[in-house]
Amino acid sequence: MPDAGFLATVLLIVGLFLLGLEFFIPSFGMIGTLSIVSLVVSFWCAWKAWGGGQNPTFFWTYVFVFVAGVPGTFFGTISLIERTPMGKHIVLQPVEVPPAEEPLKSLVGRRGVAQTLLTPGGMILVDGERYHGESVGMLVDPRTPVIIVGVTGNRVIVRPMQADEFAADQPTAQDKGKPAEPDEKEKRQIDLDIPSEFWA
Repeated sequence: MPDAGFLATVLLIVGLFLLGLEFFIPSFGMIGTLSIVSLVVSFWCAWKAWGGGQNPTFFWTYVFVFVAGVPGTFFGTISLIERTPMGKHIVLQPVEVPPAEEPLKSLVGRRGVAQTLLTPGGMILVDGERYHGESVGMLVDPRTPVIIVGVTGNRVIVRPMQADEFAADQPTAQDKGKPAEPDEKEKRQIDLDIPSEFWA
C-alpha cells in the first residue's frame, strides 16, 4: 500500500486540478464533488502521515499548501478563463462610461436662460433642455439671459450676458422695417390669377 504521505501529496494535486477543471467542463457538480472528496482524503492521509506530532514540519507545510492552493486555484482559473475567447463572453467586462464633462463641453459658448435663481447653483434652460448650472461668483436672477463659459463635473459654468452681447441677438430697427422674404414654398407657387385688364 502506498505511503500515506505520498497519497496525501498526490490527492492534493489531483483535488486542486479537478477544482480548476470544474470551471472549464460543465459536469453538473460531479467534477467538483470528486475534487472535494480528493482534498478531504488528502488531508486525512496527511494527518495519518505527519499529524499528531509525528512530523510537524511536513504537516504544517502541507496545511499551508492546502489553504493557499484552494483559493489560488480558484482565482487563477478565473483569471485564465478571462483570457480565453469563451471566457470573454461569459465574464462581464466593465463598460467604459465617458466622463460627465464630455457631452457638456459642446455647450460652451451657447446661450440660454437662468430658469431658477443661481446662488450660485441652479437650473439653466438651453434650447428647451434643462441643465445644472453654476454662475461665476454672483447671483443671477431667473429669466436672465446667460452664456455658458465652461464645465465642471456635471454642471455648466455661466455668466450673465453683457448688454452688447444681448443686443447682437436682437433684430435691428433696419431689419424690422424690411418686408419679410417669402419662403421657398411661397416662391414655388404659381400665380394663376388673370389680371382684370385682360378682360377689358
